[in-house]
Amino acid sequence: MEKKNRTVTLTIFLITFIALFILYGISAIPAYSEGFKLIKVNSHYEPELSEKPGIIILGTNIKAGSYKYIAANGNEVSRLGFLIDKKSFYFVQSSEYDLGGDSNFGVYKNYFVMDSWGYGSSSGHNRLMFLFKYDKNSVKLLDIIGQAYVGLYGLDFVSAYIKETAKFGSLGENFRLAWMDIKDIDNDGNPEIKLLISMGHHFEPVFELYLSIVRDKLKLNLDPEMYRPLFEREKQMAQPKIKPDAYYIYGFLSKKLELEKIKTFLKGDKDQFERVITILKNVKKWDVAFHDIGNEKFVLMQYNLQGR
Repeated sequence: MEKKNRTVTLTIFLITFIALFILYGISAIPAYSEGFKLIKVNSHYEPELSEKPGIIILGTNIKAGSYKYIAANGNEVSRLGFLIDKKSFYFVQSSEYDLGGDSNFGVYKNYFVMDSWGYGSSSGHNRLMFLFKYDKNSVKLLDIIGQAYVGLYGLDFVSAYIKETAKFGSLGENFRLAWMDIKDIDNDGNPEIKLLISMGHHFEPVFELYLSIVRDKLKLNLDPEMYRPLFEREKQMAQPKIKPDAYYIYGFLSKKLELEKIKTFLKGDKDQFERVITILKNVKKWDVAFHDIGNEKFVLMQYNLQGR
């Protein structure tokens, strides 16, 4: 009888242990479901915007913007995406970046440009700019630039923009959108985007650069004629003895100041000398540096909404 009781007790113990083990195992499995957060809009579901407003590009049924995405670890991040005809959804996939903070939009003919803060990158890049080409039924990712490192100096950027209501498209909401002022400034058939460049951990713009869209690529425009008005502006504003970095950078880019002459002007300020001369000696590497986004791979992918 005693042996039978021990057997029953042991059996109950084992059953309890197994039940607790299974329960613990189930509770230990993260309740994550990787993918976009969908919301019901009238009779259909679509990804939820993480940053409002997104836009509907005029002349199309494309809603573009930054959308909420649940990563494999359960963190909510943002992905740049395009909803087409309320049916097809395409997004920019990446492993590291949380894309879509403080976005600026730009439209020129059938080009769509968007730059946003990119968080969480091991390569240290901050803001990113994406160039797309679209028609009524499709979107294609063409090019990407990020923060440029010239020697030890990081050149970060934000596109210059004009705030106005829905010049190129909207969601019908009462928001003022940050639109890039894209136009063909030098009349060569390629539109320009003005970039405000900051250095280090400072957000204040130090100088301006022009970016052109050339053969479906983002390319720095270093035509001296583009920078002569900027140099003249700095000449009028600069103090006689103390001149900002922009004065020397515009002077060099406009071919109004030679590098050796700039060295002479800056010989009394070691920090400014090192910074400005390092940057200017590597002008020919700037475009490559802006296109260096580390080991990160960005791919435009389709997300199946119908199966959700």
